[in-house]
Amino acid sequence: MAHKATVTAGVVIGVAAGLLIGALGMAWLNPPVDTSAIDNATKSILVTAQVEEKPQRDLYSVGAQVTSETTEPVTPTAASDGVRQVVSGKVHAVGDILRFGDVVAEVSDRPIFAVPTWLPLYRDITENMEGSDVDALQQMLTDIGLYSGTIGGKAGPQTLNAIAQLYTRAGYPAPNPKGLAMGDTAVVPTDGLAVADAAPVGAQLSEDLPLVSVVTAPAVITARADMVQAQGFPVGTPVSVQIGSASPVDSTVIAVGEFVSGTTSQPAGYDVTIAIPDGVDSVAAAGEPVVVSERTDVPTGPAVPLTAIRRDADGASYILIPGSAGVPVRVIVDVVGQSAGYAIFDDNSELPVGAAVIVSGD
Repeated sequence: MAHKATVTAGVVIGVAAGLLIGALGMAWLNPPVDTSAIDNATKSILVTAQVEEKPQRDLYSVGAQVTSETTEPVTPTAASDGVRQVVSGKVHAVGDILRFGDVVAEVSDRPIFAVPTWLPLYRDITENMEGSDVDALQQMLTDIGLYSGTIGGKAGPQTLNAIAQLYTRAGYPAPNPKGLAMGDTAVVPTDGLAVADAAPVGAQLSEDLPLVSVVTAPAVITARADMVQAQGFPVGTPVSVQIGSASPVDSTVIAVGEFVSGTTSQPAGYDVTIAIPDGVDSVAAAGEPVVVSERTDVPTGPAVPLTAIRRDADGASYILIPGSAGVPVRVIVDVVGQSAGYAIFDDNSELPVGAAVIVSGD
């Protein structure tokens, strides 16, 4: 019995040893799979950035075009019978400003006075005449400081004296008999217009050659700014203007229109008017592509890449910063602008310039 038990024990030990040797052999022949690359690939890599100082927004630029000036001819109201209308003196230079009551030019030795369109002259004004033309003439003489009487539409002594002063102030003898000859006037569209062109002394006036031409609308640069861009171009804003391939030059926004709806050729927005820069030939620039850009200081603030901005369930914006023991800390921020891939937020004592923030991998 003892021999038989010994044999049995030996068999068991032999089988166990064989199994162990076989297992070791299998392990040597078939090592475990290396999953370290997969494990590393699925790990969340912590990416950080620093808080920087950035402009709250990009400077706006808009396409524009040069709009040429518009002019209107000015000619004497009526020609004197049998007298050629020849410029004989007092010629204005281009750019001179014409005001009501000024001598536009001297024609055939007679002064031609600038009068407004609302003065309905259809006859010579002489003593005791009455009518709407006399009333309007009294108003003009009052406006230019020559008449202080009643505006009642009757050409009395005070009106005639004011007319005489109109002539003598310009260096011409007062008419005799007293009054205003319709042929001594020329209608000017608006007070204070600039002379664009003037007939020279010796020129005979005709339909093709007016006494002078006045600028009724100056040459300007016009642009359409959309609702976002318009905030960068209020009246008085300094801008940079590039016409064609020329170097940019400085100018200023002089007017902004009301909001207008879009069309098939232009988007909705505001019409912005910019002064023609000094030294720019508006005629030569017409038709050239124009770009108008802001030339101003935009407020700056702390900024982080847009990808660092997160939102919670309540819609609040926050930034994660590295914390102790690898646990990120959430900091609520108020985003006030965006520029070149960065979000700009209000100053925050927890996020000074240079502080690290988590972009991804939290």
